[in-house]
Amino acid sequence: MNSIKVSRSGRGESLYSEHTGRFVRLILEKPEQALEEYGFNFVYSIDESDSAAFLKNIGIASDSWRQRFLEAVALHRRGELKNAEKVYKELLSEDGKHKEIEYNLAALYLQSGEEEKAKEHLGKFEKFVSSIEPEENDAVILEEFTQRIKEIKEELE
Repeated sequence: MNSIKVSRSGRGESLYSEHTGRFVRLILEKPEQALEEYGFNFVYSIDESDSAAFLKNIGIASDSWRQRFLEAVALHRRGELKNAEKVYKELLSEDGKHKEIEYNLAALYLQSGEEEKAKEHLGKFEKFVSSIEPEENDAVILEEFTQRIKEIKEELE
């Protein structure tokens, strides 16, 4: 839901990948240096959750629900599962209508080997998906959600 994949091929791919990785490391450790070396526009070439972490680290992030969600996704992607779990649960308790977090929790618990918790949150996510009234503009989202459910179920088997 939050990932934008950019396909890069050709001679510049490894250089781009090297700079992107270095930038992501710098935004976590030395955000001012990342900004100085790469400029603000480079933020738009990295994953949205890493961008959210960067904006927080330089002190210009909003305290919106979406910003905090993206920060949790960044924590999750970096393997900081306990911190990500804490933020996901806080967000879910603050605004229960964002049931897509149940998927993130299912994936997180699957990663940490807590299969029963993963099944519990996957069930909640499935219930949410089945409650969505299929409209024309929701077809892609429903397909993506269905695929996510299938992938986690396969991992749990």
